[in-house]
Amino acid sequence: MTIDAQTADNRAIEAAVVPLTRPALAWTNMAPVAAAMDAVVIFGWAGITSIAYYAVVYGDPARHGTDFNFGVAVALFYIAVRVLRGDYAYATYTSTDASIGRICRAWLITFMALLATVFLLKVGNHYSRGMAFSLFVTGPLVLVIQQRLLGHWFASACRTGKLAVQRVFLVGQPADIASHCRSSDVGQSGLAIVGTFALGDGSDADYDARRLAVAVDRARNCAPDTILVVLPLGEHARIQAVVDSFKVVPASIQLGADLLLERYPALRTLRMGDTASLELVREPLTPVEQLAKRIFDLAVAGTALVMLSPLFLAVAILIKWTSSGPIFYRQERHCYNRDRFRIYKFRTMYDQGTEPAFRQATRNDPRITAVGGWLRRTNIDELPQLLNVLFGDMSIVGPRPHAIAHDEDFQQRIIHYSRRHNIKPGITGWAQVNGYRGETDTDDKMRARVEHDLTYLDHWSLLFDIKIIALTVLSSKAYRNAH
Repeated sequence: MTIDAQTADNRAIEAAVVPLTRPALAWTNMAPVAAAMDAVVIFGWAGITSIAYYAVVYGDPARHGTDFNFGVAVALFYIAVRVLRGDYAYATYTSTDASIGRICRAWLITFMALLATVFLLKVGNHYSRGMAFSLFVTGPLVLVIQQRLLGHWFASACRTGKLAVQRVFLVGQPADIASHCRSSDVGQSGLAIVGTFALGDGSDADYDARRLAVAVDRARNCAPDTILVVLPLGEHARIQAVVDSFKVVPASIQLGADLLLERYPALRTLRMGDTASLELVREPLTPVEQLAKRIFDLAVAGTALVMLSPLFLAVAILIKWTSSGPIFYRQERHCYNRDRFRIYKFRTMYDQGTEPAFRQATRNDPRITAVGGWLRRTNIDELPQLLNVLFGDMSIVGPRPHAIAHDEDFQQRIIHYSRRHNIKPGITGWAQVNGYRGETDTDDKMRARVEHDLTYLDHWSLLFDIKIIALTVLSSKAYRNAH
């Protein structure tokens, strides 16, 4: 390592390390505050909702009676649910999507548990069903706003050193410590690096042992919550020696895996009997998830085909009236695990018989009929693929299937392209609703499409499918580049 590189590493470490004095606040103190804020907000909003309900429905806001007690019950149940679910964690307050989902699920569980309790104890006659329903509908919005405000304050407190979720002491080689310090986002993670200790190069075991003794004493003075070992994962003996030395410090000991997590964000540990392993890439969908997605696909496709049957008939008449040829266009595509199937579309081009090679449609393509251009711009030409969904070859949402020739070509040029086939292709997808549809005449266009497809594959959920379906209909991006 050059002198300039060493200097840069030292500066990165110095900039990341906070003073040895403990921050004024620790997350163990703030979690109860967050729970208390939930209780205050729920109780206060229950009172406001009750007064507003009686004022609107009965013209007498003073009739709220025992509904304040209902607010107390909701608050207690809600806090208990969130504690059991582990929701009072710092990460919950720094992730918008996660916090909204967790709040809604906890709120639903709260009311289900509360209704069961009221039924079993036969005490429901004292409470207004209208007021309870009003609180059920409006409560999550208020809680989301409150949590976002708290999250903003927590993040700000972490950035200014007023709050530390975890006090970390780093042990490892200088370059690894510097790399970790550069990558640490204290404002988001809530980590406070209270000390570091650089080991030798591993060539002298006795020297390393003496250095470790010094490192342990320094760690005691820093009073960390966590000892983070940042050594290459292949150095098993050195890692074991460091862990054994630091077991005498009252702190958790963790092994840094930044490079692995950067490469494999879904990394997790698995145990099967006496065998332990690291799962780097999860299976695309578990059997339960596949079943849930299939039931969802059948429900949506079946309902859509019934409701859209008049449109199908009208489009079929238009196609036959304006040009000669079949109503449907069929072509072989790859589906799950690169199996082949025949995809259905409304024909949008003049019937040219069998072409020697597939050629993508381009803007102002002379092969496209007048009706075909409209069908493509509105995505109606894709609707016959609802039949492919019923047959089990496709899903409502998934990576769009490309022509066989394009698959063969792009899998040689785009890394991880073939991973798209680890899930069924879809009528619409995450790439399409973000504007990545139409002609893929450059590698960059296809690479962007593949990245979105893989994001969908790694983050699949039924809610994600519903979101994509809604965006397919409502978002202007879904109609971009349609020609």
